[in-house]
Amino acid sequence: MRSEKKHLESFAIVRVANDYFAIKATSVVEIMVMPKVTKVPKGARYLKGLFNHRGRILTLIDASSRLGLCKVEIGEKTPLVIIQHIEADKQLEFGVLVDEVVDMIEMDSSLILESTSLKVGYDKSFIEGAVKSNDRQVTILNIKNTFGIR
Repeated sequence: MRSEKKHLESFAIVRVANDYFAIKATSVVEIMVMPKVTKVPKGARYLKGLFNHRGRILTLIDASSRLGLCKVEIGEKTPLVIIQHIEADKQLEFGVLVDEVVDMIEMDSSLILESTSLKVGYDKSFIEGAVKSNDRQVTILNIKNTFGIR
C-alpha cells in the first residue's frame, strides 16, 4: 500500500462581523493593533487611511466595508493584519482591519472546498475556497481580488 503525501497549507483565521475568513499564512507579515491613521480625502469607503509601519507608509483597508458586512468597531485594540502580496516583480504591503484574529491553522490542501460550490453573500471573485475549522465554514480570501490589487 502506497501512502500519499499530504500537501499542508497554513492560514490565519480572522473574524469579520459574524463571518470567518482564512488568509494564507504566506501572505501574513504581522498582526498588530490599531496604529495612528491619517484619513485620505475622497477615498473609497473601505479605505480607512494611511499609517506608518516601521518607516513605510501603508494603506489601511476595512475588511467589513470591502466585503459588504457589518461595520467593524474601531478602537485602540482593533486588530489588523499586515498582508504582503507578491505578483511577478511587484510587491505590495497593506493593512486590513478585522474584528478578531481567531487562530492559525494548518490544513491538508485536499480538504479545501472549491469556491464554485459555496453560497456566500459577497462577490464570488473574493473567494478561493473554504475549509472547515472548529465545525464552522471558513472562507479563504483571494487577496488580489478582495483588496483590489492591480
